[in-house]
Order: sequence, then structure tokens, then C-alpha cells
Amino acid sequence: MISRLHRWLAIVTLLCLALPAMAEEEIRIGVLAYRPKTQLQAQWEPLAQAMNLAIPKYHFVVEVYDLEGLSSAIAARRVDLILTNPGHYILMARRTGLSAPLATLSTFEQGVPVSSFGGVIFARADHPGLEHLADLRGTTAAFAAYDSLGSYQMQAYELHQAGLTLPGDVKPLPVGMPQDNVVAAVMEGRADVGFVRSSVLEGLAKEKKLDLTQIKIINSQHLPGFPAEVSTRLYPEWPFAAMPHANKDMKRAVASFLLGIENDKALVSTLKIHGFDVPADYSPVEDLLRDLRMPPYEKAPSFTLRDIWERYQAAIVIGMISFVLLLLLGFWLLILNRRLHLGEAKLSTMLHTISDLIWLKSPDGAYLACNPMFERYLGKKEHEILGKTDFDFVAPEIADVYRRSDLNTISRGGPLVVEEWITFADSGRQALLETTKTPMYNKAGKLIGVLGVGHDITERHDAEAKIERLNNLYAALSECNQAIVRCSNQDELFKVICADAVRFGKMKSAWIGLVDEAAGVICPVAWDGHGQEFMQAIRIPLHGDDRVLGPAGIAYRDDQPVWCQDYLNDPTTAPRHESAEHYGWGSAAALPLHQDGKVVGIFLLYAATVNGFDEPARNLLTEMAMDISFALNRFSSEVRRKASEEQLRLSAEVFRNSTEGFLISDADANIILVNEAFSRITGYTLAEALGKNPRFLASDKQTQAFYDEMWKDIRAQGFWRGEIWNRKKTGEIYPEWLSISRVQDTDGNTTHYIGIFSDITEKKNAEERIHWLAHFDELTGLPNRTLLADRITHAISQSQRSGDPMALMFLDLDHFKNINDSLGHHIGDRLLIQLGERLKTAVRSEDTVARLGGDEFIILISGTSVSGAAHVAQKILEVVSKPFSVDLYELTVTPSVGIAMYPNDGQDKDALFKSADAAMYQVKQSGRNGYRFFTQEMQTRTVRMLHLENALRHAIKNGELSIQYQPQISIATGEVSGAEALLRWQHPEFGWVSPAEFIPIAEETGQILAIGEWVMRQTLQQLKAWTEAGLPALAVAVNISAIQFRQHMLPQLVMQILNEAGQPPDRLELELTESVAMSDPQAAIAMMDKLHSFGINMAIDDFGTGYSSLSLLKRFQVHKLKIDQSFVREITVDAEDKAIVSAIISMAKSLGLTTIAEGVETAEQFAFLKDQGCDEVQGYYFSKPLNEQDFEEFLRKNRKG
Repeated sequence: MISRLHRWLAIVTLLCLALPAMAEEEIRIGVLAYRPKTQLQAQWEPLAQAMNLAIPKYHFVVEVYDLEGLSSAIAARRVDLILTNPGHYILMARRTGLSAPLATLSTFEQGVPVSSFGGVIFARADHPGLEHLADLRGTTAAFAAYDSLGSYQMQAYELHQAGLTLPGDVKPLPVGMPQDNVVAAVMEGRADVGFVRSSVLEGLAKEKKLDLTQIKIINSQHLPGFPAEVSTRLYPEWPFAAMPHANKDMKRAVASFLLGIENDKALVSTLKIHGFDVPADYSPVEDLLRDLRMPPYEKAPSFTLRDIWERYQAAIVIGMISFVLLLLLGFWLLILNRRLHLGEAKLSTMLHTISDLIWLKSPDGAYLACNPMFERYLGKKEHEILGKTDFDFVAPEIADVYRRSDLNTISRGGPLVVEEWITFADSGRQALLETTKTPMYNKAGKLIGVLGVGHDITERHDAEAKIERLNNLYAALSECNQAIVRCSNQDELFKVICADAVRFGKMKSAWIGLVDEAAGVICPVAWDGHGQEFMQAIRIPLHGDDRVLGPAGIAYRDDQPVWCQDYLNDPTTAPRHESAEHYGWGSAAALPLHQDGKVVGIFLLYAATVNGFDEPARNLLTEMAMDISFALNRFSSEVRRKASEEQLRLSAEVFRNSTEGFLISDADANIILVNEAFSRITGYTLAEALGKNPRFLASDKQTQAFYDEMWKDIRAQGFWRGEIWNRKKTGEIYPEWLSISRVQDTDGNTTHYIGIFSDITEKKNAEERIHWLAHFDELTGLPNRTLLADRITHAISQSQRSGDPMALMFLDLDHFKNINDSLGHHIGDRLLIQLGERLKTAVRSEDTVARLGGDEFIILISGTSVSGAAHVAQKILEVVSKPFSVDLYELTVTPSVGIAMYPNDGQDKDALFKSADAAMYQVKQSGRNGYRFFTQEMQTRTVRMLHLENALRHAIKNGELSIQYQPQISIATGEVSGAEALLRWQHPEFGWVSPAEFIPIAEETGQILAIGEWVMRQTLQQLKAWTEAGLPALAVAVNISAIQFRQHMLPQLVMQILNEAGQPPDRLELELTESVAMSDPQAAIAMMDKLHSFGINMAIDDFGTGYSSLSLLKRFQVHKLKIDQSFVREITVDAEDKAIVSAIISMAKSLGLTTIAEGVETAEQFAFLKDQGCDEVQGYYFSKPLNEQDFEEFLRKNRKG
């Protein structure tokens, strides 16, 4: 026991008497960041390196801080030397006892060395009306921080001297360090003016981050000896000062170094400064702070004994213990033997009963001593603790922290105060300790260990946190009430409330959700803080168990606030624990929001800590929810009021501007009000209608019974609507659609009648027009398909009853399209109108003439025989063939008429139509301008044509089409000069189908386009195969139809197919019949020019059968004329054919064209053509059309021969 007392006396004595050892140490230089930290770290790092070389006894390190960080570092003595702005220096000197400045910074302004700087007030150059300090009243000023001399205090002092207050006349907007933030706030329009120190704007301009022409300086001054433009007086540049614990020798060495670095040009150039001067007089800065009543001169501090105790509790306790122990030591020295046991008991009691933790460690971290309170912390007895380290008792990461703290204390050579949370092993209680660690030295100055004293400040911390939490909530409540007054709608209010709860209430997150009863969920509509994406996606069900509902759903269900004090361990929040842990939610509060006495929403707040909502907090938040509900009721009342006003306004607007007539009468049906539409429709003004009964408008078309029934409905049902005829003031009778409604008071008594009506004259006329258009052709006025179908059905029924046959004629005009194309559709339409009138003159009144559309007409003749029908048909031919006079034109047309007889040629409408159409088609095929009766042969042909048409659609896909090649022979050489590709079709049922039969079908149905493209592709691919097989290059002729020739993309298609086959354009020859070329000569010329420009050759087929103009032929880009076989066939016996062929060959030679004769079958024909100078021939005399293999064989033999 005596040995333990001796050990503790030694500890206490060392605690009171130990002096810090003199040893080499690390010196930290704290630099204030008025520009970005990384930029300043790079700027000042070379200073530390130079000091390390110049003063090797110490190791200097530069650490850059913002204002708050530097203040904290100074307070905690984590820095030894400081380079800061003058205002901050004075504040820190008062609070922490900084030394007098060792030196004053000297910089460059526009190349001139200066030891002072000024403040700048600037605005955007395009901001109107800001030139002088007085103009700043009512503006917003951005600055870095209130503690910044260059970015607030200088400018505020200048405004103060000008009679402007800040805040007050000028609204402050602190944006934080670096001062670049101030420039950004002004340029982005968040502030009107900005406060920065001189050189900041120029620095940003050098870095290309600012165009100085975009800003202007307010209260601009050019002061003597200072080259830059400023807005304030000048103040001394930044001081370089030392902490009170700094070594004197070190301070002298540093001051000497700083005052001499001006001579080290490389260093000052790197630092971007001129150097350091002797310390300046900083009293002007103190005067500025005093006048502005800014820290440390804002207010004299008041201290109470309780404040002193709370602030210096550890020191007081240690001092008291030291005093008592020293007193005991004295007694022990005086009466060693007699008082030994008594002193030991007293000291042991004090050490055992003190609430602080006390321990002593060796330099290597082993425990040398501890008191019982420390034993409780570790849960071990002293003999189990001594000789061991923290690594034997706590987790490695905690032990690492303790060890680093001990080493930091040793390296500093003085006391180190830290705050740390611990957990007592004996009870599990957590406590916040304010721990003071002191290095202990013996009389020889040798380090013997580290003494630690831990004082429990948990209650103080909790009390401070509680006060801070309440202050935050009071601030949020205040902002909430201001928002309620300021906001005009709930969407705006909700966003502001959530933002204020996070910003002022220091909540981790907040959201407000509205109840959607239709969807059965609560949907967030506003949110702020951490986890915004999560909050936005939340959907809280209105029904379910507590785990499904969570705090928000339970608050809605129970209409009571829900306080979830431990979010991560509350079973009702289990589905959201992972998200809560991610976003740092410790507790939550859900408060229902009411509107008109009903829960309409939920206000959800998340606090960072467990038990974040004590009773005072709950009261404040409940009050906030009530205030929000009050605002919602106000919004609801305002919405209803505006809606009511809007309804009244709209009703008045409808009454005034409606196109329908309004009539309001009293209960006795006397008119009391009408609108303008009433007067416009009826012709009666309000004055003329006032007081009258509406019956004065009656037309007498309705009977009294009609009106009796109307009023019966009104009395029984309260309304009546229907069509009625009334009379206008002019006497005109008109139809109207009328609605009459009865208006009753709360007792059910009739007070008024309201009549609303519209003039439906145009509507009824339109209905009649629609009915007429449904049955008659709009152009000719003849019956249309619909009415014709009814007439045919009626005529068939009549024929069935009487047994008399009837005739249906299908009339189509010949070449009517030429009239539309050449003279215009308006001429064609007028001709059709006259035609309809003529056709009606050719038939009886009981017969029907109908127009199907275009130039197709149907004539229905009832009760007639075949001879009678023929007579009518002949009469129709006669009346139609007479000239038509249309405008200045005299036009002649001819009809083709097909006749079907009922019942022989069809039993119903559709069958008769088909039969008549087939007969008409035969007329067209036979030369037009005539009539024919339907025969069974036509039926057979029609069926075959239909089958062929359907089969042709699948011929390519089924592989039924093929190409044969007929050689073309050069008369001069006897060699094959080319070939013509001929399309063939072998149908599985019909066998080989003649091209003369299926080509017209393909052209009529439009299938010729796909077939023609297929022919070109197949032909050119075959050419490619022959070329690759080593056969001589040939040109192959391919026929194109009129439809193909009219396709404007034909040249592009041909070139695409040539490119796909890899063949040059001169390998393909397109044959076009003479009639196609002459049908539209100008279009033919344009198309041939385009094809010719691509290098594609054109030939005129069947030449001599049409009516070619020599002048047009010269304009056609063709290189070959093909003499039709009809001339070649009789060329040896028919003198006329000989003359024609000779003329064609002669003309072709004169135009420089090649001639080829087709259909050459005899030696005599060949001899004649050769004598006349024809260039090429083809025909059975040389070869029939051959398939690919046979043609290839023919070509090889021809080449050998």
C-alpha cells in the first residue's frame, strides 16, 4: 500500500512540476486559403522546403486551411506558425495569445512591391445604376466570410462610414472560401455586388477565368504608392505570427529567415511574392473591428463561477488535487511515522472516489498506474492492467488512435486536449471524455511517460446538443411560418418547408407526401436532404400491417404523430433499414397534415441520431404540422373562393357570348332576361321581350297537345328538350333545338325557368344534303352505287314477279383519260355532266342511269328483251357520239357498252355487274365504240384471266418465269452481235402461257414493275456468268413496258442492277415500243436523256407500226431501230412492205442509227435486207429463242465458225 502511495505522489508531483523537453520537433505552418486550397498548397510548399534547409534543427510543414479550419487548428494548437489575414490574426491573438507578428507579407501589385492591400467592391459591367456606395442600398453583396478582412470587413467598414448598414441596407450573402466563389456568385447573378481583396480579380484574369471588361469597380480609388484600383483604404498585408507555445529560438530563426528571403529571387518568384518586411502597425485593423463591433470587440464576455468551473474544471480539479496532495506531502514530511497511515487512507479515498479517469503510461505505451475509475473503464483490476498496453484491452483500430495521441503528446512536448467517446466495460455505458494528456519528465529532463486525465463531459455535451437541436427547430419553425405567409400555393410551400427543415432544422432528410385515395398510396411531392431519389420513389400504402405502412402509413391510419426513435432497430421500419443506414437516418418523425378536417398528407423528417426527437422537439414539430395544416386550409378556402368567382365569371361569359339563345323567366313564365344570341336568332331585343310569355314566339306548327305534354314533363322531371318550330320577328318560321330547365329554391319552390335554344336550320339542311349525297352522285346528280343497288334489287324482284327479263348495261368512255390529261379535269367533269343528261334522254323515265365513278356509268332497263336492249344500246351510241361543246372546245367521245341480261347472265347484282363488265371489256378489245352482249365464252375467258392474274402474283416466287435468249446476227460479219431477252411463263396447270396473254395482265395489275425488275436482274447476272466463263462480251436487249418507262426512278434502278452485276452500262440495251415513246413525247425525251447520260443504250421496237414524227425521232436519244416483223414477213412478195423497209433503213442511216430486222425466217428475206444495207437481223432462220445453256453452246459454235 505504501508503495502505491509513493507511486501516486510521484505522478502528481510530476504533473505539477514537469517541464517540456527540448527536442527536435515538427513545426506546422497554418496558411489561410483565400484562393483554392490546392493552388495555395502548391504556392507555399516551397517556403517550408527552404526553411528546412535554412533551419535544419526543425522540420517545417505547410498546412492550408479555410477560416473555420484554421481557427479550430489554432484553438487545438495543431499549428505552430500562422500566415493569415490581419482581421483573423487580431481575433486569434485575443482568443489564443498569438505572438506579435514576426514579419509582414510583401507582395506585388501590377509589378510594384507593396506591404499593404485594399478591398474591392465590384459588380457586373452590365448591371445598371451601380456606380457609388450610395447605389448599393437594397442590393445583395456576396463575400467569402465575416472573418475575412479583404472579403468583408474592409468593405463593410467603408459602407459603415458612408452611412450604410450591413445587414440592413445591404443584404449579406456569405459564399465561403476561396474568394473565387464571390466572383462566381456575381457573374451568375446570385448577388448584385461582390467583396474581394485586391489582386483576386487580376489573378483570375491571368488564369483566363475572368474577363475584366465584364466587371466594374464601385467607389473606385487610385491611392498613392498602390498601383491597383481599390474601393477602400489600404491596410497592412498579412502577418506571419507564432503560437504562444512556440520556442523563442525557433521564432527568432524564422523571423530572421523571412526578412532575408527577398534576396532569394528564385524562392520569391516561386512563392509569387516580393518577400517579407518588418512587422507593420495593425492598429488600423483593430480600429476597424472596434467600429464594426466585430470579434473580438463585439461584446465584453461575462463569466460566472459556473462558466469558470465548466471551462476549467479539469485544471481546477487537478489543481485542487495537487494542493491537497502537496499538503499531505508536507504533513508526511513533518510527521512521517505518526501520520503515515492516516495520509495514505485519505489519498487513497480521494483517488478511489474521484469521477475522472487517471492513468500513467510509459513512453512505449505500457500502463504504469491507474485509478479505480479507469479500472471500471477497462473492466480490469490494476494488477491486471499494469505492464500491458491498449492493444491488450481494446480493438486494434481504437488502440492505434490512443497510441497516435500519446505519440503526438510526446512530440509536442506539452499538454494535448482531445475529446473521445468511450464505453465502460463494467456497465456498457458510453461517455464523452475531455482527456488531457501531458508528457512527464524527471528532474533531469528525461521523458518518463504520459499522464492522462479523462473528465466525463457527457451531460454537458448532451445538454449542448439538446439546446442546439431546439434552436435549430425553432429556426425551422420560424422559417416555416414565414413561408406560410409568403407562399401562394401548397406546391411552393411544401418545397420550402422541406428545404428549411434540412437547412435550418438540421434534419438529415425531409419529405411531404399527399394521400392518393384512388391509388391507395401516399406519394411524396416535395423532398430535400440525403436520399432524394429514394424519397421521390417512395409509395406508402394506405392499408396493411405496421411493417408495410411504416411510420408514415401508421400516422395516416391513426391520425396521430409517430415518433420512431431508433430507426435501424424499429420493426415497423425493417423494409427500409438498408436505405436508412446508407443515408444516415437514426430516427424519424411522421406527422399527419390536415385540410378541412381530413388527413391529406404526411410530413416525414429524419434525424441523424437515435432519440432525435425529445419532448420539446416533438412539441415544436407538432406545432409546425399544425401551422402547415392551417396553411392548407387557407389555400383550400382561397381555391374555393377563386373557383366560385371563376364559375360566376364563366357563367356570365357563357350567357353573354354563347352562340345559343338564353331566355330566363320567372315562376309565371314571364321573360326577365335574354342574351345577345336570343336577339340575333329571333330578332327581338331585350326590351321587346321583357315581361312577355315565350309563347309570343310560337309558329303554330305545334298543337296545343304538344305544349301540354312539354309542360307535363317540365313539372314532373324538371326539364324538357326537343325540336320545336318558332317564328322570328320577320315572320320567318325556323326549327330550333330547345332545352327548358326548372330552377327551385331550397324549399323546392319553382323560382325561374331557363330556356336554351339554337337555330338548327343549317343543321337540317346539312342532314338533307348528307342524305342526298348518300344516294346521288355529287357531280352529275345521277344515282350513285348505293341507290343503284336498291334500284337493281327492286328491279330483280319486279322481274321475278312478272317474269320479264331486264338489262344491265356497263358503259365506259373510250380514251377519256386523254381529255383530263390534256385539257384538265374541270373540262372532263363538265363533259360527264352533259353525258349524264344525254343518257337520260336515251332511256325511259322508269329506267335508271347511274354513275359508278370516273367515266363509268350503269344503265338499268326494266322489262326489256334482248332486241329491246340492243335498241337502247344503239340509241346510247348515237347520243354519245355527237360532239360535246365544253367552253371553247368541241369534243367527241365514243362509248364501250357491255350488256348483261337477267336472269340468263346473272341472278343477283354482283353477277350482273361482272357479266356486263366482261362484255364491255370485249368491246374494248375489239376496237371500242360499240356494244356487246355477255356470252359464256366471255365468262370462260374472264375466269381464265382471273386465274392467270392470281397465278401471276406468285410466278416469280414459285420459279415459273424464265428467260430465253434469241441471237442477233451482224450481217456484215455473220457473228453474234447481241441477243434479245424474252420472258416466258410455264404455269403448272395451264402450261406455257403466251406473253401476248400474260403481259397485258401484268401491266393492268401493276405486276409488270416487279417482273420487269426481275428480268433485268436475271439477264445481267447471266451476262456476268457468261463473261466469267470466257465468252465474248455481248449486249442484251431487254423490253420495258410503258408503266416501267414512266417511273421517274427507272435510271437509278437500272444503274443499281448494273452495279450489283458488275456490268458496264453498254452491256444493256432497253427496247421501247414506238407507240409508248410517242404517247408522251416530251416525257420520253426527258427519260431517254437521263438514261443516255448514264451510258445506257435505247432502241425503238416495232418501228414503222406507229406514227413517229421525224423531228421527234431526231430528239430521241436512241441508237437502234428495230423493223417490225409484220413488214419482214411479206418482204419478198409485197412491194409496199419492201418500200417501207427500204425507207426505214435509209432514214436510219441518215440519222446515224443502227437497224435490226426481227422475224427473219428465210434466205430470201435475209438476202433482201442485206442488199438494202440493214445492219443486224434476228429470227428463226438463224436460231429460235434459247435457254441459257443452249445459247452458250450456240455462241461457242458461232465463235469457232
